[in-house]
Amino acid sequence: MASADQEGNGDNQIDQTIWNVIEHYQKELDGESELRDKIRTVVKEIDRDTKKINFILLSMHSKPTEENLKVIAAKARRMFETSIRVSTTALKEVVPVGDHYKYNDHWRITFQRLAFVAATTFYLETGTVCTLRESADLIGIMSAEDKESVDFKVFLDYEDYLVGLVDMSAELSRLARNCITFGDNIAKVYSIHECMNKLTLGMHNITFKNDYLRKRYDGMKYHVKAVEEVIYDLKIRGLKANPEPTAAAEPSN
Repeated sequence: MASADQEGNGDNQIDQTIWNVIEHYQKELDGESELRDKIRTVVKEIDRDTKKINFILLSMHSKPTEENLKVIAAKARRMFETSIRVSTTALKEVVPVGDHYKYNDHWRITFQRLAFVAATTFYLETGTVCTLRESADLIGIMSAEDKESVDFKVFLDYEDYLVGLVDMSAELSRLARNCITFGDNIAKVYSIHECMNKLTLGMHNITFKNDYLRKRYDGMKYHVKAVEEVIYDLKIRGLKANPEPTAAAEPSN
């Protein structure tokens, strides 16, 4: 009889142990689900504000004068400072230290769009291609170059940055054509041509292991070609970015 009771108690202990494991596991699942919901909420805000910045940048095609391009860039930067950085700070507060790669599927596409609008904004401001750090700084996060120096949570990855640059090349190709059609901004066309040549040369040295990025890079060649066609037409018409001043006629004796 005693042995039967002992056997029953042993079974109860085993059942309780299994139940404790299941209960603990369920709490972990609930916590993980809650964390991912928080991440999705913040990323949704970032994505919404990114679309707003893109909408601001699209207005450059209707009036691509140098003065208007600077105004547009200033508006876009203000959106980064007042909205994007607030949301990326919130994202950094939610994501646990060292778990970037565990959760980055939630924000990868959004960060690629962010890298695109950041690169485009930076170009309109400076006429140059932003570095990885400059792009990350505008967004309000660290770059992949710096992630080992501190306890990283969220950072701008190399591939997301490069996708952003490739997308920028498509937008600049369109801008080059519109600079002649709507703005008569010849200097900007030559600036875009120089920028895209440097970008293409730099990316040409990369051995792409990401098929998606490689295909996007292959498409960038057509964007460069479109700008080259605009440059060719300008040269045929004898139009230069910075025409040399005509020499003054010497006074006759």
